[in-house]
Amino acid sequence: MIDQVLQYIVVGINQYFRVRFGLNENIVVLSGIVNIDGTPALQQDNKIVLTLLNIEQEKVLGSIGNYQTMGDKTSRVNPPVYINLSLLFSGYFPGSNYAEALKFISGVITYFQANTSFSEDENSGLPDGVDKIIFDLQKFTYQDLSHIWGMLGSKHMPSVGYKMRMMMIDNKQLKEQRPAIQQVKPEL
Repeated sequence: MIDQVLQYIVVGINQYFRVRFGLNENIVVLSGIVNIDGTPALQQDNKIVLTLLNIEQEKVLGSIGNYQTMGDKTSRVNPPVYINLSLLFSGYFPGSNYAEALKFISGVITYFQANTSFSEDENSGLPDGVDKIIFDLQKFTYQDLSHIWGMLGSKHMPSVGYKMRMMMIDNKQLKEQRPAIQQVKPEL
């Protein structure tokens, strides 16, 4: 599901860039920056790379009830898991195209300024099971950036981070099902 949601975002930004910048090709790609062996992950320059930095559980919504009653049956299910994704959009442009990297990073920011959230009701094409996602610009300190680029195994590039909040994962698997309680008779 994470892959489908991130691909949905890539398609949306690419469509936005086609209109805004008059492009004929996709600029945004979903990829790591560096392969495990240390080689560059992309063979093409002049791309905005969307990279997943971290997955964390949203604890505030994580413990909503385990029981559902439908008709005359009560079912026990595990509550859905809500996750937040930390995302990084990086300008993968050679040195002579540094200004282009900044232009497209600015384009990512304007895209999310206009589209702070996506919901099943308002946006067609959201992957099945995704009700709503919200995007917040992340603030990174210089120390954070140093750790991020060290973790990625790359040199610093123009980039912007976003937190994608409240993605729900729920496989709706029943744990047990029992008849619902119809009446309570107190013992005398």
